[in-house]
Amino acid sequence: MRPNSHSPSGSQQKIKGNKLTKEDLELGLQDKCWNETYLYDNNVNKLLMPIGKSLFERASEIDLNIENLYSFSNYLTADEIILLEKIRKKLKVYDLNNYSRSAISVIGGMELKPVNPSLSYMAQNLYELYLLFIQLQKLVYNNSYSDRNIFISEVQHYYYIDQFAKCKRVATEGISKYPKDKNFLEFYSFMSEYKLGKTDTAYSMLENILKDKPHLVSSRSFLSDLLDDKKVSSLIEKFYSEKEVSELKDVLNREIIKEKCYTDQAIKLKKYYADKTEATKAKE
Repeated sequence: MRPNSHSPSGSQQKIKGNKLTKEDLELGLQDKCWNETYLYDNNVNKLLMPIGKSLFERASEIDLNIENLYSFSNYLTADEIILLEKIRKKLKVYDLNNYSRSAISVIGGMELKPVNPSLSYMAQNLYELYLLFIQLQKLVYNNSYSDRNIFISEVQHYYYIDQFAKCKRVATEGISKYPKDKNFLEFYSFMSEYKLGKTDTAYSMLENILKDKPHLVSSRSFLSDLLDDKKVSSLIEKFYSEKEVSELKDVLNREIIKEKCYTDQAIKLKKYYADKTEATKAKE
């Protein structure tokens, strides 16, 4: 779901909140291809991102992790083993280890290339994997073992599936256990309180957070949806300079525009491939 190899996906909230759809994945795959040999169409090749090798490496790592888990099979339930096997099976639907294969086939002296070089045909398989991920995630959060990464992920998950009371409770309890993440957890407690409609308490919590002057731009994901609230805006302006507030708004606006441009580009690519397919059929 990344717009490029250097930027994070803008779909993290959907992913963590169990809200990613097959249509989201299909759009995200419009600009993804196996490797550089698929960059043959000069009309779109500058927009495409080869990810075949990355897919193979990630699938191999997951497969190895599952294999390692089987060393502790005595501690796994039948349902857990079945879930892991389902994940393994879905990872093998496509021949990922052949990621370097050429897009060009030579038959009878003629070079043949796919009309659509993208990986959009993988959307259904990846969506089914995502549904299995949701099941696995639930198992992990209900397990007695936890560490910092699991805990942070759990807090975000509860917030983005709209379980605000649970998110606030878990985040608050975690502050003493993970003091280095105090600021992060306090923000999620504040946002949860706000979403629960307890705005007066939420404003007080936000004021206490902002007193410590966390970096405003780095904290933008916690504030972006609440800037239309005049009380939230006034609290930010109370503790930060006009320049810092302006920088926050500029960064958020750029990200909104960037996300919209990426979605619009994916829609245009999808139409381009569809039109190209129809034109090819008409020639046959």
